[in-house]
Amino acid sequence: MSENADFGPLDEAYDELLAREAEAVLAAGGPTVTMAELLARLSGERGPVPLDG
Repeated sequence: MSENADFGPLDEAYDELLAREAEAVLAAGGPTVTMAELLARLSGERGPVPLDG
């Protein structure tokens, strides 16, 4: 791929997909977490974060 490849449209489509999935989870009464909890879980610094809110 070129160094100057434009991934803007791909990024926008991925963001839209994630937003739709999140809306579906919330509509079904699914769990939520704060951004801080999510980042901590992804980085593994604070151990697992329960997904029950």
